[in-house]
Amino acid sequence: MVTRTRDSWRVAVLRLAAFCVFLAAEAVLADGACCTMGPECTTTSDEATCSAIGGVFLGGGTCDEDACGVGACCFDLNCAMTDAYMCIAGGREFGGAGTTCLDDPCESGVGACCNDGACSWVSPEDCAAAGGTWLGAGTDCVNNLCVLAACCLPGECIVNAQFECDATGGVVGAGPVCNPDACRLPNNCPADALYSQSLDDPDFFAAYLSESSMGTLRFDNFQEVPGAIEGVKWFGLSLRSVGGDFVNCTDSSPAFEITLYEDDGGHYGDVVCSYAVDAERSPSGIIFQDWEMITYTATLPEACVLTAGWVSIVGAGDADCLFYWISSDDGDQRSLCTGCNGSVIADDLSFCLIGSAGGVFGACCDDAKGVCGDDVEISDCLGVGFEFSPEQTCDLLAPPCVQQSGACCFGDGTACFVGSEAECVEAGGNWRGDGANCETCPPVGACCLGEDVCLIATQLTCAEIGFTWAGADTTCDECPQLPDCPADEALFAQPLDGPEDFLAATSEQSAGFARFENFSGVVGSIESLTWWGLDLNHISGSTFEECVELDPTFDISFHNDAAGVPGAAVCSFTITATRLPTIFSYLGAELIEYSVDLPEGCTLTDGWASIVGLGDPECWF
Repeated sequence: MVTRTRDSWRVAVLRLAAFCVFLAAEAVLADGACCTMGPECTTTSDEATCSAIGGVFLGGGTCDEDACGVGACCFDLNCAMTDAYMCIAGGREFGGAGTTCLDDPCESGVGACCNDGACSWVSPEDCAAAGGTWLGAGTDCVNNLCVLAACCLPGECIVNAQFECDATGGVVGAGPVCNPDACRLPNNCPADALYSQSLDDPDFFAAYLSESSMGTLRFDNFQEVPGAIEGVKWFGLSLRSVGGDFVNCTDSSPAFEITLYEDDGGHYGDVVCSYAVDAERSPSGIIFQDWEMITYTATLPEACVLTAGWVSIVGAGDADCLFYWISSDDGDQRSLCTGCNGSVIADDLSFCLIGSAGGVFGACCDDAKGVCGDDVEISDCLGVGFEFSPEQTCDLLAPPCVQQSGACCFGDGTACFVGSEAECVEAGGNWRGDGANCETCPPVGACCLGEDVCLIATQLTCAEIGFTWAGADTTCDECPQLPDCPADEALFAQPLDGPEDFLAATSEQSAGFARFENFSGVVGSIESLTWWGLDLNHISGSTFEECVELDPTFDISFHNDAAGVPGAAVCSFTITATRLPTIFSYLGAELIEYSVDLPEGCTLTDGWASIVGLGDPECWF
């Protein structure tokens, strides 16, 4: 999924427990600079010596000249700014510290040039001669950065290019002029739609992958649809991964699978209607974070009659241009997913069911009373406990229309009662179905967030809100304690923050991030290290989804202190850690405890430690 643009996963210091380092080797003046994470620079004699401490070698470079610093990094004709270690370790060509992409060190010779809303791919000289603004070597015209549009800022609207709007923190609105509607979202669902869940706005949204080629399918529920469903409208993003980032793309074949299901006790049940459609794809001109929102519409080959149930919309076109379904604030704040780490998502999805109200007749069964009526119009057979069967008569219903009564369960420990579905919904409970008794109610227990926040809930409810469930029939006094450093063994300890007030930051080689934390007062040889973190799949931007790291290999390095920042690396290890999932939920992701016994002990009283994931590039630490 692409999470809401609030800062859910914020930058944090790493929390370190007992750890150890190698003894520092004596520096040798030699032929080149050895660059390690940080970026740090050590003078060394040859590439082999540099590789032994986990670095990359720059022959002829010197640390005095900051050879390991930030410069242009080339991959194909593209250019990015990074330090020498991150560039070379990633298999790319480093242009040298101090170079910039504007200098075109990758010799692409061309980049995007913006001139009065038009974009061309030219050299910086040609761009300057034409009076344009050059966006840098390797940039292109794919994302329409040059197009003039309304730029929506707090309290005002101005017209400029998208790259200029992005630079000022604005949101690109609809159309090239600042008319009264430029900074408003387009009319999401028609006023006469049979059912509507409008999309969230660009400042606070989520977008969720729903693509058959990825095996990830999304579902959302609907109710009280008063007519035959003849079409569907929905909202999303078309994204392609380029160098670890996501960019807009145009699906050359906007094919989708649209399926409507019966409801089965809060889950999608039997398929009622299924379609393979080619959608009409309409770019909106409105930017959601860095991407253009797309409106999709499809007319169904045959109308579907279903007053309440579930809909699934899944991309089935270009496997390199993926569909991400934008969230909605309407609905019950609950959707489902298959092919995800968590099947229940505490968010809704944006869509409209299109058709004409009424015009369909059939049998209408009131389950609460066991009363059935023939030749009832669909719009008169809506609501909880009513079941509409088009073009049927009551005497042909199978099973027949009879009064239904079953267990009504409550997730907060409130006593269960037996009654009709309508009575249960009115009481705020969860009806378990006709004939169910209270023994079918799921158990409840303490649902804990940190030390001070707790409620009684079912395990499913607790998981949906991102808390930690202590078990069936537990009380809030039984909430588990977070793991901690051993008081009598740790040479240095920084306990982790609780799930109610924490930060987390990427430290992953494939992502180009390395994190450092300082320590002091370590007396003795450090022989092991324990730390805590989350394993997350980076979707895009600030968007993450929980994953399972199957290759918990890490670069662990220790550095001298250099006036309050990490200095030269004293020693480093590449080592596979023991990965221990805990029961604790941090915004819905499970806390993982990592630990290693280092190959040899080291002594470093004061300094810095870095822990960087090297495993699955799709599952970041």
